[in-house]
Amino acid sequence: LSYVPLTKDETFYAMMIEEQIEHPTLVPTLFGYPTYWKPFLFFWVYSLFAIFLKVLPLSIEAVYRLPTHFFGLVNIVLVYSILRNINIPRVMAFLTTIVYSFTFLTVFIANSVLIDTLLSTFLFSSFLVYLNRSMDDRKYLIAGLLTFFTYFVKTYLALIIPILAIVYFYLNDRKVLQNKFFLLSLAAVPLALLLNSHIQATTVNDQTLYELYKYDLINRVDPTDFLSKITGTYTFYEYTNVWLVLSIFGFLKF
Repeated sequence: LSYVPLTKDETFYAMMIEEQIEHPTLVPTLFGYPTYWKPFLFFWVYSLFAIFLKVLPLSIEAVYRLPTHFFGLVNIVLVYSILRNINIPRVMAFLTTIVYSFTFLTVFIANSVLIDTLLSTFLFSSFLVYLNRSMDDRKYLIAGLLTFFTYFVKTYLALIIPILAIVYFYLNDRKVLQNKFFLLSLAAVPLALLLNSHIQATTVNDQTLYELYKYDLINRVDPTDFLSKITGTYTFYEYTNVWLVLSIFGFLKF
């Protein structure tokens, strides 16, 4: 956790976390200025961890990286629980969870001040509640609330939850698609989007807001940029590693 000093994005995240400790705000700040780089929930959660970790005999890098590592460990348990809830045999669920825990992105982000493990914790928790057979129908509202929180960690990636929930129940239990609580839960992302847009509109000027959306919605999905990331053998393997190998065996067998 302290293998290298804080670098690049980590440095800014750490500074913004510190400012949340000193002056909690709805919109994160950098050098005291509202900075809507990422939504507020990540900075709030990490600031709570940092308050307690800073009194321990830890390096400054470990103070800010430990929360990412903690949520990464929680996610391993959540992945296993999700697999068991969709009736994957115990041994297969265990082996799949091992594969997940050694995937490059999972390992890498567990050693950095990054948002992704917290995002995955909310995302996996929402799936788990959707799939839980021991809860009554009101569980869908809880899943929707977790989806709402997911949006305020890393915005658009929260969309994967309602999409996969609809696909799963369409294939396995179509009567759920008519459940009023389930339908209400699908409103979580639109509501979060509206609230987030209102927060942005009151703190960021129109041109900056336009540039943010242009960067997120257009530049990030530029096909040439995407292809450049997967054309190099090392980079492609870096992001797929053991999954790629197991997929080849899976295609050959099935």
